[in-house]
Order: sequence, then C-alpha cells, then structure tokens
Amino acid sequence: ITTKTYQIMKDQIDNNRELRSKIKDDVFIKQQLSLLSPGIDNSEKRFLVHEFTRSAMLLPDFNEYQRLSPLINALVNEVDTNDLLGCSTALEMLADIASYKQENINYFESIGLLQKIYKLFQTTKEDTDMGITHTACIRFFGYLSTTDSNALEKFPIFTSDVFDAIYHFDSLDPLRRKLAFETFAVVTKTIGAKRFLSSENCICFY
Repeated sequence: ITTKTYQIMKDQIDNNRELRSKIKDDVFIKQQLSLLSPGIDNSEKRFLVHEFTRSAMLLPDFNEYQRLSPLINALVNEVDTNDLLGCSTALEMLADIASYKQENINYFESIGLLQKIYKLFQTTKEDTDMGITHTACIRFFGYLSTTDSNALEKFPIFTSDVFDAIYHFDSLDPLRRKLAFETFAVVTKTIGAKRFLSSENCICFY
C-alpha cells in the first residue's frame, strides 16, 4: 500500500468518525434543523444541510433513520416542482443514497418516497417544461435498480420506457438518446436485473 493510498484511507476513516460523532450530537442536529428555512433565497444553506444528510446515509453502518428523520424529510420535501433546479438536485442526492444500500431503499419505501417519485416520473413525461425533472427521475430509478433489481418489476412504466427509448433511439434528440443508453447500461448491469429481463414477467418490449 502506498503512502498516498494510506493517507486517503486514513482521511476517509477520520471523516466517517467525525460524521458519526455529528449524528449523535443533539446540538449539531438542532443547528442543522435551524438552517432549513424554506424559499429559494435559503436554498444554498439548505443543500449544505442536505449534503450532511446524504453523507451520513452513505456511511456503511448507518441506521439512525429515526434520529435523522427530520433532516431526511427535509431533503425529501425538496422534491417539489415549484423549484425545478432544487427538485432535480434533491433527486440526484436521493438516487445516490438509494443506490448505496438496500436499507436506505427500504426506508424510502416506508415513507412513500418511491411512489412519490414514480408518480412524478409519470406526470413529467409529457411536460416539456419538466424535462430536467423527468431526466432526474429516470436517473433515480436507474440507480435504484442497481441495488434493488425488483425496482424494474415494481416500476414497470419506467422499465418499459427505458427499453422503448432504446428501441426507438433514432427518433430521439442527442441528449435524450445519450440518457437512454446510459440508463440502459445502468439498469442491465446487475445479475438480478439480467435475471428479471430474461424472465417471462418482463414486458419491456410489449
């Protein structure tokens, strides 16, 4: 192991130790909650708080869902089409969290987040003004499927749309085509996904 690699590993361990300490710190949590005032003018401060929440939930041993529920709910509440940029940024962060481990997905499912985003995916599909949000929804479910292969079966409209886009790629604009192939590559890379896609339950091409 090189000195540089060792230092990187040490820094990561130190960062994780600091994160765990902050999660247990009531004063710190209250301070973070105080920074969550609504409105676009305060979005920068809110997303700094959300970055802490994201980092905490990416700890390998994170299980403090109830303790951090006010902070998690605040991030979830950013999934609001009244602020398209904030909504898309929140979806990217939530995708990162969901793709990290099944426990995060289970928690999101328990609070209704997955169905909320699935509904958003469907309602933004035909709305050209919601393109940035729809793209973020596609990426969310794409990365979700890397950890939970059942996502392809649980969210069939998403799965069907991915394969429909691949099948009709020549009719898509360059950006949409790139997204289609990137998403296809993501959703088909796990063994579980490949098993589902080869099963009779898969109706992707119909």
